[in-house]
Amino acid sequence: MQSQQSRRIPLSDRVIQGVALRAKRPDHAAAGGARRMVRTSHHPVLPMPLITEVTAQHVDRWAEHLERIFLESGREGTPLFSPYETSPSASSPEGRSRYEKRFALPVKSPGWGRAWTIDDADGRAIAHLDLVGSVIPSEMHRATLGIGCERAFCRQGYGRAMMRHAVDFVVDNGIEWIDLHVFNENDVAIALYRSFGFVETGRSVDRFRLRGRSVDDVTMSLRVSPSQNAAAYGTNPRTEPRIRSGNTPDTTR
Repeated sequence: MQSQQSRRIPLSDRVIQGVALRAKRPDHAAAGGARRMVRTSHHPVLPMPLITEVTAQHVDRWAEHLERIFLESGREGTPLFSPYETSPSASSPEGRSRYEKRFALPVKSPGWGRAWTIDDADGRAIAHLDLVGSVIPSEMHRATLGIGCERAFCRQGYGRAMMRHAVDFVVDNGIEWIDLHVFNENDVAIALYRSFGFVETGRSVDRFRLRGRSVDDVTMSLRVSPSQNAAAYGTNPRTEPRIRSGNTPDTTR
């Protein structure tokens, strides 16, 4: 079944919308990982995640992260998550202008968008979340979600923390549905979304041919109750991730 949502999001945006969670096993151990510090073999302990809204002053840092994460798609055991064989630069003047305009629009106006990042200790974006609205006024009750984390920082609870932030954001803004796209082979991401209550609502079979194989594009959706927040979805960590609005001065660096 061809998903209506897949027709509404231009493919030029799919590197941003594409879901890029890439642990090699289900993220059961990561549930609640945002509440503790985790050491990996290559990176120092990272604190409880600080989720920062992307504004004009953060677009370059966000775009650089997207370029890095794109290079991981389908490589070194990472599932495919981008429909492109070459990187469509989000940091080009045209791309930057497009996203700055989208981020400046009021929520629930045609074409609106918001993005957030989690940064490492050096201020480099290592994970992202984005929510965008349709350009069709009659769809303002829905938002499309994209999320990703660089491979070296996976399995630390960042994906779950950002999903919970996404649910809180749509509830706070009166949005009733969250839609997302994920490739059929990305089992870890699909398991995470199901843990939040997402269900498959469409599938474009053989939509992409990437690296010599056929890839299905799966649409999943969550209907969010306005009487609940993210604590009602997925695992509820004891400690909330910290949220910093893009309009708040950064005092952590």
